[in-house]
Amino acid sequence: MEESLKSSIERFVSAWQQSSLEELSHFISSEYQGREMMGGKLVDFEYRECLEGWRQGFQFVRENDAIWDVRVLHSVQIR
Repeated sequence: MEESLKSSIERFVSAWQQSSLEELSHFISSEYQGREMMGGKLVDFEYRECLEGWRQGFQFVRENDAIWDVRVLHSVQIR
């Protein structure tokens, strides 16, 4: 189980670092629901909006020749 988790985390981080929406989307449930504050108001969003947000973020990084600094600092296995 520990190797499976480690491998999954490595694939997730790699997808993020490479701005690969196709790869990252495998980690996001189609049942995903989120909520955030925008302009002082709560905004609810689902899977499609989540992917669109990632797409825009990845596009911004590419267009600005930026890089993601995503690292696993520590992980703890629980049952």
